Amino acid sequence: MKLKNFKEYKKKIETYSKLTGIAIEYVPEFDGGGVYDPNKKKVTIDGSLSESDIISTLLHELGHHLDDTRNPTK
Repeated sequence: MKLKNFKEYKKKIETYSKLTGIAIEYVPEFDGGGVYDPNKKKVTIDGSLSESDIISTLLHELGHHLDDTRNPTK
């Protein structure tokens, strides 16, 4: 699905990621859609997803980072 403000949403998420030290890598046809690697502090996203799926996957994977920072012994 095409989002009206995709570029704005993506830029805000990427700015937040940069401020929190999380790298984002877009990989064409990445298997699984997206993944957060807490050891590398990196989110890998399937760059061929739809705009709405890219935004929701970014937010989902960053949610894993937030969970890790709130529950570090997990």
